[in-house]
Amino acid sequence: MKFKLLMLVAFLCPNITIGQNIVEDIVYYEDGKIQSKKTYDVDEMTNLTCEAYFENGKLASKSIISFDGTRTNYDYKEYFENGKLAIEGLGYNWLTDGEMNVIPEYVNNEFLELEYSTPSPEIKDGRWVKYYENGQLEYDAFYENNLQIGEWITYYENGQIEAKGEYEEGEKTGEWITYYENGQMQSKKMY
Repeated sequence: MKFKLLMLVAFLCPNITIGQNIVEDIVYYEDGKIQSKKTYDVDEMTNLTCEAYFENGKLASKSIISFDGTRTNYDYKEYFENGKLAIEGLGYNWLTDGEMNVIPEYVNNEFLELEYSTPSPEIKDGRWVKYYENGQLEYDAFYENNLQIGEWITYYENGQIEAKGEYEEGEKTGEWITYYENGQMQSKKMY
């Protein structure tokens, strides 16, 4: 009975305090399945976890967001509806004067809700991996301040290499080779 009562309270009141100052903000689909969930510490406001779900109940995306005073840092993952990983990566958004990506809303000193910007980073920084829905790797690459860097290899959905080359500060450099879907070389180009 206690569990059912808790579920009813969670459904009627999406902002539920689950710890001393830890809040879970949950939005539900009409059928009662979770549509989205945000978990954060009301006092600290330095870490936030955002999750979105497909109507079938499977995880659609998850962002672990932290704030260091000058920028918002993201550890981002997105999934296909079948549950397989679609993309993962690291990134950040800079905070500008008077602008915050996360804003707690209070009325009469009572916490109401948390407004935040899109849970994906504006600036990619670090390793980004993307997959096809069948689980096959599409690319495994690196960014630095939103610019492609290092070796890049992209793949067709059948696993064959599509293109291979290097980036330096967002620009293609050196030899780039492209392939047909059957694995035969299509072109070579020097940058």
